[in-house]
Amino acid sequence: AEAESVVTKHLIDTLVRHQSEIAVKAFAALLKVAKEFTNAILPGDLAYQDGELGYWRGKQWVVMSRATFSGTEQLLAYTALQIALCQDSPSKIIFFEEAGNIHPTLLDKVVERVLHLIKSGVIDQAFMVEPTAERYRKFIKAGEVQHIEII
Repeated sequence: AEAESVVTKHLIDTLVRHQSEIAVKAFAALLKVAKEFTNAILPGDLAYQDGELGYWRGKQWVVMSRATFSGTEQLLAYTALQIALCQDSPSKIIFFEEAGNIHPTLLDKVVERVLHLIKSGVIDQAFMVEPTAERYRKFIKAGEVQHIEII
């Protein structure tokens, strides 16, 4: 019984280690795409560490949670994952459900990243849901945004 217990413990430890390695590899591929959106927008480098998503702010690890990520940071991180996860889809469409919460100082960067991702074929289209299109007028005038509709 003791030998069986030792073998069982060894098997469990091996499985947990392999599961962790698989998760790290899977997230590495997702994060490569996600970072194409979040780089230069989030205050740090989006990463996966010890089973948690977050970013590095200098040498400080900031875990993605309601307590540590602002609402905008959560929106941007989840959108980045949405972008990464839709890559095998025939239609790569993303939704910013609460785009109105994106601080005006970040909005230009966000729209520029979205336009870059569309032009480079990473995504096909983006829907920025908010009560007014006024914040996007300069992109329409520049000919970068094709259509804005208030519903």
